[in-house]
Amino acid sequence: MRTVAGAGLAAALLQIGVWYVDDPERTASLTSWQGFAGRAVLIHGLIALSYVLWPKKPKREGEGNAPGATDGAGAGKDAVRPVEDRAGR
Repeated sequence: MRTVAGAGLAAALLQIGVWYVDDPERTASLTSWQGFAGRAVLIHGLIALSYVLWPKKPKREGEGNAPGATDGAGAGKDAVRPVEDRAGR
């Protein structure tokens, strides 16, 4: 949604520039950038659609570097331990 909003704002500002200059020869690059904003929205939408059609598979038990993983990650001498507060808890 932010991509659509950003591209819409960019296209609107570019169009204001086109209207301000009011010379098609000098504003050709501005109008081409409007096309780039539209393509960015299209590409972002295709990527989002691919995640809907082919979602990521959940990780199996013991995979990854998540805390509490059973592969022994983080069990060394430099493992992060909870910090005690002043009351000693």
